[in-house]
Amino acid sequence: MDLRLISNYSLRSDATLQKEVSINDNDIAFEYNVFNTCLLCFDSQTIEYFERLKSDEFGWKLCVDCLVSNQVVDESAVFFCLQVIENYIKTRYSSDSDERRAVLRRFIFEWFNCNHFSSNYILNKLAYIVNSVFLLDFPLQKWNTFFADILSVCQNQQNCDLFLRILLQINGDVADREIPRSAKEMERNTIIKDLMRETCLQELADFWLNVINTYRDSSPTTVCLCVEVIGAYVAWIDINLITNDSIMTNLFNLFPIDTFRCSVTDCFNGILHKGMDSLAKTQLIEQFMNVESIKHKLLLICDSTHANESQGNDSLFTVKFSKLMNTIGIELIEAFKKFKTKNDLNNPQLDKSWNIQALSYISDAIESKFTVLCQFLSHKNNLVSLQIHPFTREYIQWAKNSLTKKESNSTAVVDKTLEEKMLIFLRIIIEKCKYPMDHDFSLEEETTFDEFRKSCKVLFDNLMLLNSSVVIQTICSQLIEPLLMNWRMSANSYSFADIEICLYYFYLIGENLSFLNDTKHLLAPKFLLSGFYSSFQALIFNKFVKSQIKSKANDKQQNFTEDILKRLQDFLKLDIIATETDDTTNAVLTKAKNVNIFDDIRYSITIEDQLNILISFLDERGFKNNSPKMRSKVALMFNKFVKSQIKSKANDKQQNFTEDILKRLQDFLKLDIIATETDDTTNAVLTKAKNVNIFDDIRYSITIEDQLNVYETVSILIISNQHFDCNRKQFLMKTLLINPIWDKFEDICLKLSNEVNAEKGKVPNESNQFENNICLKLSNEVNAEKGKVPNESNQLLVKQYCNQVSHLISLAARTSKAFSNIHTIKSIGLQELYIQSFNLFVKSLSLGLNEDMLFIIQSSTRQFLHRCVVCLDESDIVPLLPSAIQSLFLLSQELNTKTLQELIPLLNQVVTKFKHSWLFQRDLTPFFKQILSPLILSCFSVIAQTVNNSIKWSLNSSTRGFSKEI
Repeated sequence: MDLRLISNYSLRSDATLQKEVSINDNDIAFEYNVFNTCLLCFDSQTIEYFERLKSDEFGWKLCVDCLVSNQVVDESAVFFCLQVIENYIKTRYSSDSDERRAVLRRFIFEWFNCNHFSSNYILNKLAYIVNSVFLLDFPLQKWNTFFADILSVCQNQQNCDLFLRILLQINGDVADREIPRSAKEMERNTIIKDLMRETCLQELADFWLNVINTYRDSSPTTVCLCVEVIGAYVAWIDINLITNDSIMTNLFNLFPIDTFRCSVTDCFNGILHKGMDSLAKTQLIEQFMNVESIKHKLLLICDSTHANESQGNDSLFTVKFSKLMNTIGIELIEAFKKFKTKNDLNNPQLDKSWNIQALSYISDAIESKFTVLCQFLSHKNNLVSLQIHPFTREYIQWAKNSLTKKESNSTAVVDKTLEEKMLIFLRIIIEKCKYPMDHDFSLEEETTFDEFRKSCKVLFDNLMLLNSSVVIQTICSQLIEPLLMNWRMSANSYSFADIEICLYYFYLIGENLSFLNDTKHLLAPKFLLSGFYSSFQALIFNKFVKSQIKSKANDKQQNFTEDILKRLQDFLKLDIIATETDDTTNAVLTKAKNVNIFDDIRYSITIEDQLNILISFLDERGFKNNSPKMRSKVALMFNKFVKSQIKSKANDKQQNFTEDILKRLQDFLKLDIIATETDDTTNAVLTKAKNVNIFDDIRYSITIEDQLNVYETVSILIISNQHFDCNRKQFLMKTLLINPIWDKFEDICLKLSNEVNAEKGKVPNESNQFENNICLKLSNEVNAEKGKVPNESNQLLVKQYCNQVSHLISLAARTSKAFSNIHTIKSIGLQELYIQSFNLFVKSLSLGLNEDMLFIIQSSTRQFLHRCVVCLDESDIVPLLPSAIQSLFLLSQELNTKTLQELIPLLNQVVTKFKHSWLFQRDLTPFFKQILSPLILSCFSVIAQTVNNSIKWSLNSSTRGFSKEI
C-alpha cells in the first residue's frame, strides 16, 4: 500500500484501501508526517479522517504500524491512534481471525520494547487497551500466558510502571465493588479471579516485592504505584501473600519516608479492611498498632506540640492516617459484633470461658483506641477530624449496647466511665463546631465547614440517644446558662463564635425535644425528679427571653434565636395564666401565677416573659431589623407564633396586647410599599422597592410574601380576639385591611384601563388624562435612557399594574385564613364584605388584557374564590357560583392549559363540598347541565394538544375525576 496516498484518504474507497498490504519504512515515515500535519491543523477534516480510520477494516492496523515505527513522537497523534485501536478491540477484535489478533498482541510487546512515552494519559490509554484485550482473551483461555509474557519484559522501570498501570485497570474491571455490573460480567470476573489465583498471584507478589526493592531510590513514583496496586489487590487475594515478613517489613520501612507514607497508609488501609476471622483481624490490628514506626507517628500527631507541625508539613498524610485509624476502629467494632453473633454465649456446645476471654480481648482493643479517637477527633484540621467521625458514631453505638447496665426494671443505666467519655466527646464536638475567625458568611453556598458541622450534629444526636440527661444538663449548665446571664456584663469576653455556638446548641436541643417528650416516661425516675427539667424548660427559657441576646447585631445569631423561640414555644406549649392587673391594654404586669407544663410539673413562666417574646418580634430584633432577610424571617415566624398561641390558654391574656401590636404593624399594611418593575408575572418577585416609613422615621422595605404574612397575622389577631365584639372586629377588618385594598384596587384598575386603551389607540378617561400623561411621559423618558421603545414601556407598565392587582387580590384572600370553625365568617358578619370584594375583583377581568396578563389576575381571583368557598356559608356562596365561574373562566377567553389547571380543581372543590345541598340542586345543577358537555369536549381537545406529558396526565386525571363526581 502506498501510504503517501493517505493524504487523500478521504477521497479513496474502502475497497481500494483493503487491497493494499505491503508497508515499507519510507511509507511509514510519510504516514507519520500525515498524522502530525492533520493534528497541527486540527479541523473537521481531521476528525473525519480518524473517524474513517475507526470504521475501516484495516484502519487499526495502519495505526499499529505507525506506532511501532518509533517515528511517531507527537503525543496527540499517538493518542488518536490508540483511540482507533481501542475502537477495533471493542467492535471487531473478539470476532476477528487469530492472525489479526496475534498482530495486536505483537504490537503490545513491541510497545514494551520501544516504550519512550512518559505522559500519564498516553500510558493510561495503553493500559486500558491491554486490559480490554485481557478481558476478552484471558477468561476464554486464549491467552493463558498473559501475566508470564508481560512479566518477562518487565526488565526496566518504564515497563514495570506500565505493567502496574495495567494491573490497576484489571483490578478496576474485575474486583471494584462500587461499579454496577451485569450477571454476565460478574461471571466473567469470577472466572478471571479464579484463574489468577491458580496461576499467577505468587508471581505478582514477587514482582511487587522486586519493584519496591529495586526502584525505591531511583523511581519513587513507580514504588508508590506498586504500593497502590498492593492495596487494591489485597481485598480479594490470599492475605498471606501480603502479610508476610518480606512485604510488610518493606512497607514499614517505607512508612517513615515522606515520599512514600501517603501511599503506604492507603495500602495499610486496604490490608486492615480485608475480610477475615474476627479474632485474627483483632490480632493483626494489635500487631500493627505495636509497630514502632506506627507508634512513633501516632505520638507525633497526637502530641499537641507537634499537631501544627504535622499539619503544616503534610496535611494530606495526616488526613490519610486519620482515615486509617477510622478503619481500624470500625473493623474492631465489626469484629466484636461478628464474634458475639457467631459465638453465642448461651450455646452449651461452645467453650464459654474461652469465648468470654476472646470477646474481652476484642473489647479491650476497642477501648484502647479511645485516646487515639479523641486526639484525631479534636485535631485542628477539620478534614482530619472528619475522617474519624464514622468510628466515633460506631463507638458511641457500641458503647450504648455494650457498656450500659440493665436494672431490674429494665431501665438503662450509663456507667460512670462511659459518662465521662460522653462529656469528653461533647466538649470536643462543641469546640470543633465553633466558627473560625476567618469564616466568610457572605457566601450563599455551603462551605466545607458547614458540611463538617452537619457531621458533628450527627455525633451530637448520637450522644443524645445514648444519654440525653447528661448531654442537656452539660449544655445548659456549662454553655447556655452562663451566656444568657453574663453576655451583657462580659460582652468583651464573648466572641461571635462563643455566642453563636451557644445558640446553635440551644437550637439543637430544641430539635431533639420531641424525642425527649416521647421517651419521658423512660427517664422519669432520675431525670424528672432531679428538677433538671424544671431548670431547663422554665429557667433556661426564661433567661433566654429576658437576656435580649437577639439584639446582638449578627444575622446568623438572630436567625438562630428566632428558630429557638419557635422550637421551644411549640414544645413547651406555654399555657400562661395571667395575673390581676388594672391595665389590661398596655400589659403592665404585677403578679404571675405558675403555669402547668408537662403534666404535673409547674413552672413560673409569667406573662412578662410572653411580653418579652412579643417585644422581641416587634423591635429592632424583629420587624425593625436592618437585614431584609431577617425581617422576612420574622414576618413568617411571628405569623406562626400568633397561630400557635390561639390554641393556648395564654391566648386569653395575650389578647390584651392586640391593640398595641396592631399599631406597631399598621405601617406594614400600607399598599404603596411594594416594588414597581418585575419580569416575573406569576410570583411578582420585585427588583425595586420604595422605602416606607415604619417606626420612628426609620425606613424599611418589605416583600410581597412578607406583606401577605403580615395581613394574615393581623386578621388572625383581630378575628380570634375574644375581647373584641363583632362590631369591633368588623370595623377593624374593614378599616385596616379591606377598605384600603378596595381603594387601591380601583385606582390601579383605572390606570390599567387607561394603559390598555392607550395601547389600542383609544382615548383615556378625561378625569385622569393629565395624571396619566405625566406618568407615561416619565416612563418613556426612563425607558429611553434604557434603550426601550415606548410600546415596550407601555407593556411593562401594564404588566406592573397586573402584578399589583394580583397582589391586592391575594392580600384579601389571605385575610380569610383567620376564620375557623369557631370564629366563622358568618358569626362575625363579614360575609357581605367578601362577596363585595369578589364582585369588585372580577371586574378587572373585563379590561381587554391579553392572555398572559389576564392569567396573572385570573389566577389570584380564582384563589380568592377558592377561599370564599372554604369560608362562606353555602347560602351565601352557592347562588354566587354560576356567575362567578362564568365571569372568571368562561367569558373572558378561550379555555387553554393554564385556565383548565385553574378551573377543574375549583369545580371539583365545589362539587365535593356542596353536592348534597339542596342549594346545589337549585342553583348549580342547571348550570352544570348547561356547561358540562362543551366543557368536557374542550378539556379533551386541550389535552390532545398538550405536549408536556406530566401536564397532560394531570389534566386528564383531574378532568376524569370531575366527570366522575358530577
